[in-house]
Amino acid sequence: MKNIKKEYLILGMAIVILSAYLLLHNEGGTPVDLPVLPDISKTDIAKVEIAKAGKTLTLIKKESGWVIGENSLPADSVQVRAMVDNIKNLKLTALVSESDDYSRYDLDDEHKIKVTAFSKDQIARTFDLGKTASSYRHTFIRLDNDKRVFHAEQNFREAFDKPENDLTDKKVLACDAETITRIEGHLDSASFGYTKKKETAQANPDAKTADTPQKPGEKSPDASSQTRDIWADMAGKEIDKTKISQFLGLFSNLTCSAYVTGSKKEDFTGPQILITLTGAKPLSLSIFPKKEGQDGYPAVSSENPFPFLLPEEKVDEIKNKLSGL
Repeated sequence: MKNIKKEYLILGMAIVILSAYLLLHNEGGTPVDLPVLPDISKTDIAKVEIAKAGKTLTLIKKESGWVIGENSLPADSVQVRAMVDNIKNLKLTALVSESDDYSRYDLDDEHKIKVTAFSKDQIARTFDLGKTASSYRHTFIRLDNDKRVFHAEQNFREAFDKPENDLTDKKVLACDAETITRIEGHLDSASFGYTKKKETAQANPDAKTADTPQKPGEKSPDASSQTRDIWADMAGKEIDKTKISQFLGLFSNLTCSAYVTGSKKEDFTGPQILITLTGAKPLSLSIFPKKEGQDGYPAVSSENPFPFLLPEEKVDEIKNKLSGL
């Protein structure tokens, strides 16, 4: 019995040692096998190229922010920052394979994503991205001029595996409703205009002084009248402030579904809907008739240099709220 227990003990120790060995070596690699990557954590990455299946997407850092593609569309700064952070913080954790069987890791020419980051005109880092490892905590990668496959820390292929439209900044208009004092424009052939102004209304002096105790030395308020903000149409009729607020809320952070490439803002004339907002600065939005086969309404705004498409449901909401004022 003692001999059997001793054999089990030896077997258990062997299993522990073997498990530790496999964990440390991870399919044949050891820490000493890993290349030492140059530290680029403080490098100013000003350009990123993302190539997949023969197509290359280019992101360039401008003074106004990142732009993307041949048309220099505005890029989503949050998504670009995630890419740059992944590039700078790239960390190899294990050697996976020394063979050239890249298809099993999605590192073959058809599936790999080649990432090249530039600082000024010099390449700061370049590597091939494969698929996510089964652990979902690593990504298979190849370094430039190195045939071996490594595990890179974290799952980050998804950050780079996106079409141009998904990486664009789609915000096309933003207004602060509290600063808007005038709404005007036209819907089809009908013009509209709404103005915010102050109205003086008589108050009940007895109720005001009875409910509000006066502190020593405090100047007595003028209880005979009070002012309030109202919205009125072109005929002077008061408009429901809630409806005005809901309408302006549509433009607090208006986003498009896509940009119209191959055209300029000046190419669009005769808007079906024109909205001008007067506040801290003038804002305008022009929406044009939808063309057959077009997935949305073409539009331009004073806050974006490119023509874009607004989703059909968003345009319907603008029409409905505008008609309800």
